Amino acid sequence: MAKLKWLPSFEIGHKALDDDHKELIEILDQVDTVLASGDNERAKDLVELLIDSVRKHFVHEEAVLAEIGYPRLRGHENHHIRILERADKIRENFNSASEQADLERVYEDLVSFLVADIIEADTEFKSYLQHT
Repeated sequence: MAKLKWLPSFEIGHKALDDDHKELIEILDQVDTVLASGDNERAKDLVELLIDSVRKHFVHEEAVLAEIGYPRLRGHENHHIRILERADKIRENFNSASEQADLERVYEDLVSFLVADIIEADTEFKSYLQHT
């Protein structure tokens, strides 16, 4: 399974948001470790924790962006809505998967899900954030 590790290039320049992102990657790493051990029920619990943590992070991130007057906040909020809809589908797929191979495929979707937020979407406001 592909592991997502924190890289300095992921930093957006806001300590609290970077710390949120690091925490999300740490939870994802725990999912990987638990899946590898075969404890699928614990993995499902961790997926719930991850998605709950993503929701809290989005609220935090949107508050920071509003505070700095980010001009594309509405678009970023809409991106978060789409990402959370995707997260709900991933959760459903994870909870309904019974075979290890299926769980591992859904784990890959989780990795892609976090990359879509941390690397792709948040780079849009990275330079704006660093110039405020």
